[in-house]
Amino acid sequence: MRIAKLYKIEETIRGSEPEHRRVVRQELSRPVVDQFFTWLAAQVARVSRKPDLGGALAYMLRRHDGCQLFLEDGHVDMDSNLFENAIRSPTMNRRNALFAGHDEGGRSWARFASLIGSCKMNGVEPYAYLRDLFTKLANGHLDKDTDALMPWAYAAASSWKAQLRLYGRYQRLTQIRHKRSQVAVTAVARELVGFIWAIARNAEGEMAVR
Repeated sequence: MRIAKLYKIEETIRGSEPEHRRVVRQELSRPVVDQFFTWLAAQVARVSRKPDLGGALAYMLRRHDGCQLFLEDGHVDMDSNLFENAIRSPTMNRRNALFAGHDEGGRSWARFASLIGSCKMNGVEPYAYLRDLFTKLANGHLDKDTDALMPWAYAAASSWKAQLRLYGRYQRLTQIRHKRSQVAVTAVARELVGFIWAIARNAEGEMAVR
């Protein structure tokens, strides 16, 4: 029941700013965690470590500090489910990786899997990102500025470009309104509304990933 209560608290702050998550966890989650480890220590004292149950309880108690890391850092998730789900596909594809050819081929495979996984976590379409990445590299992008090539940087740049396109559509709508062309205004307005809905859906998808 204590673990379930912690997950319910996490549901209320999922996608929030790290500092907000830390404050809420300190206020609501820490008392639950402290009670749990107090109970756990009492059970370890009662149960022999030879059976599997005793060994499991002792194992958990030894990781007391690590289990409380998420209370101190709002960037840290309470569990690793997000990352385990992210690597599930490569794990299921392990047999295909046997055809990498050699060790360096396997490392290259892992690099691409990491890039594509990062794209998905940041709401970036992998093919579009890789196409943009290879184009910039072919055009002589500087090695010292590799941070600008990361998927999260591409996501931020794409969001900015989308806002510019939205502003351009707004200007078109304003100009047409001045010309009193009702038919054209309706067409562009529909396009604008559809574009806004697309941005909203993408934003919801990014919040769900976070």
